[in-house]
This record gives sequence, structure tokens and C-alpha cells, in this order.
Amino acid sequence: MQSSITETTTKGSVPPGRRKALAFTIIAAGLAAAVYLIWFSYQMYRPGMQYYQKGLVAMNNHQPVQAKNYWQEGVRKDPGFWMNYEKLGYFYSDLFHYQVAGRYLQKACQLHPDDGELQLEFARIADMAGRYDLAESAASRAVKLMPRSLQALGDFGMLEAKLHHRMAAIKYLRRACAIKIVPRYFINIVSAEMDNGDMQQAEKDLGPYLKTHPNDYQALLLMATIYNQKTPTPQNMNKTLAYAMRAGQINPSIINPYLLAAQVWLNAWHPKHALFYYNAASKISANNETVLNGQMKCYAMLNNMPARNKVLKRYKQVLAWKNEAEHINEHLPYSPHNSNALLQLGHLHELLQDGQALKFYKLAVDAQPDNAAARKQLIQYSLKHHLYALAAQAKQPGSTPYVIP
Repeated sequence: MQSSITETTTKGSVPPGRRKALAFTIIAAGLAAAVYLIWFSYQMYRPGMQYYQKGLVAMNNHQPVQAKNYWQEGVRKDPGFWMNYEKLGYFYSDLFHYQVAGRYLQKACQLHPDDGELQLEFARIADMAGRYDLAESAASRAVKLMPRSLQALGDFGMLEAKLHHRMAAIKYLRRACAIKIVPRYFINIVSAEMDNGDMQQAEKDLGPYLKTHPNDYQALLLMATIYNQKTPTPQNMNKTLAYAMRAGQINPSIINPYLLAAQVWLNAWHPKHALFYYNAASKISANNETVLNGQMKCYAMLNNMPARNKVLKRYKQVLAWKNEAEHINEHLPYSPHNSNALLQLGHLHELLQDGQALKFYKLAVDAQPDNAAARKQLIQYSLKHHLYALAAQAKQPGSTPYVIP
């Protein structure tokens, strides 16, 4: 009996070599855990993290300037901590200060190079700042870090399309659409194919897509453009007009369908029909230069010189507004807080109907919150365009839509 117990104990015991290996593993795991806890504790209590968290609290309390100051102090006290650079990049990008934002995000990427989302955001801001070389490099790195990311592939493809690297654009946008069909990515594939002159492939791609996305007005416009490029037979003209008008019905706020239809009739030497569509486009954007030029051409072909001269007068006025806006923009960097100049820019862009007015009205209020004229204009514009939340905010004394540092 005693011999049996001894034998069982011996068989169940751990050999000395294995005991040493197990002890070493336990000690190593304990050391790794201790090192991690020390590192984690340092990260949580390092100066950069403290200022980062203070900035978040300030931002949650609607104190963006204070938040910015905390993050800048974090950069000064702890220049190796990347998260303050990231927050400052986002802060300045919200104020349209893309070059400043880009510098902060670039530094964040240098300190934290394996964050694909951060690389993607830096690519977006660098693109906005006009630094396409940096944007392309960051977007490419984002794709390498996140090779199955729909957004990384799609945004890189969109950037390549913008830079006229059409084959690369098609490659990455197709990879994105293989994950999921995103209309804006697909539309850019077709646009790149058309820019390459491959109308046959573009039409081949658009056909099946329109069967599953019959209300995509951009796809309809592209198909209309494809038919407009074909031999001008009655059938092709009718197809062009049908696709263009369908796009206009789906999105009645855009002028492109009417411009395309007008061009079809103008090419067929039917100025009266073309004028009908130019006039329809004019109801959407009366000061659009293409519309005004088209109207003048039609009236000249119809030998209606009084009407042409009337449009010409308006055309000259539009050019004067554009020149004045360009003149103010040239001098704005020297006085970026000039509320009256920003207000005037907003007014000019509202006249030009180019969608830029709201940005300048907001900035005019930011630059001088007590400028009653700027605040009144922002409120009126917001109400006119059904931006009721913004109008309510602007009515609060001293409130600002953005904060210019």
C-alpha cells in the first residue's frame, strides 16, 4: 500500500527542469505586468495626459479657447505626447486653418506613426491645405496600415482621382467597392474612366449600377453625358435628355441637368429650345456664369439683342462681384479678424450664390461678437435657409458659431 502511494506521488510530481521553466515563466509574466503597469501609470499621469484631459473637460463645458490653451500647454510641457497635437489639429481644422491644423497632425503622425485613422485624418487636412504630396503619402500609409478599410481605400482613391492619377484611382476605388458599393466611390470610378476616354467601360459599369440605384442623380447625369458624347442621332439625343431630366427631377436644386439639355439643343442649332433650359437653370442660380453665357449666346442666335444686352449687363455685375471678393480675400490674411471685411465677403458670396456665404457670416460674428450688423446678417441668412438651430444660437448675446484663436 505504501509503495503504491509513493509510486503515484512520484508519477504526479513535476520534473525539476519543468519546475524551473514554470517558475521562470511566472517571474517573466510578473515582470512584464509590472513594466506595463509602470508604463500605464506614467502615461496616465504624464504632463501631456493631464493637459489633454483638462482640454477635454473644457471642451465639454463649451470652452473651446480654454481647451485649446490646455492642449498647447500640454505640447509645451510634454512635446513627446501625441494626443495634444491631434486635438489641436482637429481644433484648427474646424476653424478652416488647414495649414496650422496640418502641422499639428503631421507631428502627431510622427509621434504615433502606426495609427491608420490618424494618418487618414492628416491626409484629409493636408488635402484641404493644398499639400497634396503630404496628403498622398499619408493616405497611402493609411491603406498599408488598414488594407481592408473601406474608408482608407476609398479616400485614397478619391485623392488619386483629384490628382488625375486615374489608373491608381480606379484601382483603389474598385478595391473599396469590392468591400461595399459606396455611391461616391463608384461615381468617381466612372468619372475616371470617362476622363481616360474609356466611355465603353464607363457605360458598361453604369448600366448594372443604375438598375440597383435608379435614383442616383449623379449616375444619371454621367449616363446622359455618355450619350451626349455619342453620334448625335435622334435616339442618342432623346436618351441624353431623358437621363438628364430624370436627374433634374430627383434633385431639382442642381443646374447641371438643364445645362446639359441646353447644350444638346444648342449643338443641334435649336437656340429657342436651348434658351428654355438655360432659363430653367437661371431660376436655380441666376448668377451662374455658364448660364449667363448660354443665355447671351441663345439671344444672339435669335437676333434678340436687347435681351442679350440685358443679360450682358448682369454678367458684368457678376464679374465685378467676383473681382471684389477676390480683392478682399487677397488682403484678408493681413487682417483675419476684420469683421466688416468678412461680412462683406459673406454678402458678395450670397449674391454670387456659390454656397460660401454662410462660412463668412459665421467668421464675421466670431471675429467681433458684438458686431450687431454681422450677427443680424447671420440670423437672417440662417432663417432664410431654414437653419433654425444656428439662428437661435446666433440670437444669444456674445455667442459664436466658431471661435477664432
